[in-house]
Amino acid sequence: MIKKILFSILILLFSQFSLLESRSIEVLPSIVNIQNLKPGNTFGFYEGTGLAISIPNSGGHHKYIVEYPSDNLSKYKPFKGYLIFPQKDWIHFSKDTIELFGNDTGYVNFYLNIPDEPSLYNQSFELPINVIQLPGSSSEESNMELKLGVSLKYFVETHSVRPVGTIPYGPIGIVPHILRFGVYGEGEFSSDFVIYNNDNKDHVYHVYTYIPKFPKDGRPILDIPSSNGGYWIQDPGWVRPFKPSIWSFFKGENKIKIKPGTREKCSISINIPKSAQLPKQVAMPGGYYYTPTFWEAIIMVESDNGQARFCRVKMFPIQK
Repeated sequence: MIKKILFSILILLFSQFSLLESRSIEVLPSIVNIQNLKPGNTFGFYEGTGLAISIPNSGGHHKYIVEYPSDNLSKYKPFKGYLIFPQKDWIHFSKDTIELFGNDTGYVNFYLNIPDEPSLYNQSFELPINVIQLPGSSSEESNMELKLGVSLKYFVETHSVRPVGTIPYGPIGIVPHILRFGVYGEGEFSSDFVIYNNDNKDHVYHVYTYIPKFPKDGRPILDIPSSNGGYWIQDPGWVRPFKPSIWSFFKGENKIKIKPGTREKCSISINIPKSAQLPKQVAMPGGYYYTPTFWEAIIMVESDNGQARFCRVKMFPIQK
């Protein structure tokens, strides 16, 4: 069953690479954030968002290849906080090759089907998609061996739950992946999440509030994308993780040591000032605007080996 889900778009702009004035490749959209994808359900990109991978041809006759770069994943470094999308079999394209003439535009849809396994909930994946343009049929291009290509960054976050007795996928597990609060007036709210060390040795995790960069004046910035309707908090002190321990007291930092194959609970406190107001309208790349409906923050969990995952915190203002 194809199911519509909540999604948000970080960048609605062309990814572009140009070598010659007569040869370039453009693809839209370049970066997308898909949230709340429930394992076991088939998600169609067009059916769920109303978008498709759009490839405007730059004139002439060109063939394009659309692929998930499974052969080069060992060299691919995902964005901080994410794991690389694990399996080629979990993504299917409506077409993996497309031929275009003149100024035609081609459209490609794709489908995600993450298996219905408890360990695959609470995940944040980076899904790279390559669009490669082969040399055209003109005499100039037919003698060229160089292929042009762009890599799209699509972020996929699976359904957030608190499962019992399940070890989440990946070297670091965060359960739940998203915390939601209704906040009103001044006052402190608290909750917690669990950090899993799925490695075979001890690790020390630095847990801190992270505020991703927000596009200024509608200009794109690559960072963890906000949720649809979310607006980043203005001060990291509004959302504070803590794990009382002798280690944290003497180091002056919030660090948690976790033994291999075990887990630790991390608490967070929330205190949004009464004077804080969400903006009425926010400019996004591509000339788009949206109205924020809730505050959002990231709790980053960074291991001493450089690996990192995160927990989203969503705070919805309500009238008491």
